[in-house]
Amino acid sequence: MRAFFCIPMIFLVTLVPNCGPDFPCETNPPDELPPVLDYVVGFPTGMVCDDFTVTGYIQDETQTDDQPSGLRKIWLTLDGIEIESLEIQMGCPEGYDFTFANVQLPEDGILELLAEDCEGNSAALRAALIVDVFDEDPPSVYFLSPMEDEEFPGGSIVFEVTIESDDEDVEVLLVVDGMDIGLDDSSPYRWIIDDLGPGNHLGEAQAEDTCGNIGETQVEFTVTR
Repeated sequence: MRAFFCIPMIFLVTLVPNCGPDFPCETNPPDELPPVLDYVVGFPTGMVCDDFTVTGYIQDETQTDDQPSGLRKIWLTLDGIEIESLEIQMGCPEGYDFTFANVQLPEDGILELLAEDCEGNSAALRAALIVDVFDEDPPSVYFLSPMEDEEFPGGSIVFEVTIESDDEDVEVLLVVDGMDIGLDDSSPYRWIIDDLGPGNHLGEAQAEDTCGNIGETQVEFTVTR
């Protein structure tokens, strides 16, 4: 009797992916990174007086060597509402120089610059709190001291001014008898003069805000000796 030995045969099967238009083969992982702001010029950081222009450059990561993810849209929002936008029509460029010219804001709020790439990744690239949108009203200026037609026997005279303004950064110039006495940029606005001679004198206070609006007031007083 003959013995038969069964030798197992092993077949190795290599699965080849069916790459084609309907089943693309990804050689690199998808782009999940948001755009990056390289530089920006003109973005307001506090006070907006009238209009402004923002320029800058934004770049995006590349998904593969052959197919960049690239940039699709750059836009500005105020309190989350779009006010200006640039739809990029250049086949998703990897970097883009942008300009928003003569932007006007209707009200106060949070201003943001945003960008989105062609895979939907977006980022708020710059944000600032707009303290006030100016309506070109100048500061209101009032003398607390001296009072109108007040008389002084001589010696030191204290000049004190108060202002009303939406702008917290206001400079006040004191002028006495046509001569500049000094500039004060913080409240209380106060000066002391020691050497005014006898007679009638005229004090003037000129207040200038960040946007260049100027308010002024005058007071007449007398030194008796």
